[in-house]
Amino acid sequence: MIGIKSKVSRRNVYYYAHLQRLRDAQALFEKRRWVGCIYMAGIAVECVLKYAVCVRENVIHLVDATPELLSKRGHDLRELLRRSGLGFAPKEYEMMRRFALLTSWDIGIRYESSDGSAKDAQRFLDAAVTFCQWVIQKRA
Repeated sequence: MIGIKSKVSRRNVYYYAHLQRLRDAQALFEKRRWVGCIYMAGIAVECVLKYAVCVRENVIHLVDATPELLSKRGHDLRELLRRSGLGFAPKEYEMMRRFALLTSWDIGIRYESSDGSAKDAQRFLDAAVTFCQWVIQKRA
C-alpha cells in the first residue's frame, strides 16, 4: 500500500537469517575469505539476538518492541544481549568468554581491506555457532 511502511523486521526472518548467515560464514571460511567469514558470523549473532529480543517482548516485529534497535544501535551486540534479557550464569564462564570475543565484532569490518587470518576466523566462527545455539536454547 502507498504510504504504509512495511515491517520487514519479523521475528521469524531474524531466526532464519541467523541460520543462513552462519552457512554463509562457513562457506566463506572454506573459500579462505577470513574477514568475510567473521563479518557474516557477526551478522548471524546480531540476527539471533534480534530474534531473542522479539521472543522476550512477545512481538512479531522488532520495531514494536524497540524501534531504536533498527538504527546503528541495532549492531551493538552488548545492547542486543541486554535487550534480549539473556544473561550468563556464573557456571557459564566459557559462554561469557565466547561472547567477549564476539563483541570485538563491528559492522565496519565489511570495509576491511586485509585478508585476516584463518585462526581468527575459526575462533570467531566457532564462538558464533556456539553462542547462537545457546541463545536459541535459552529462548526456545
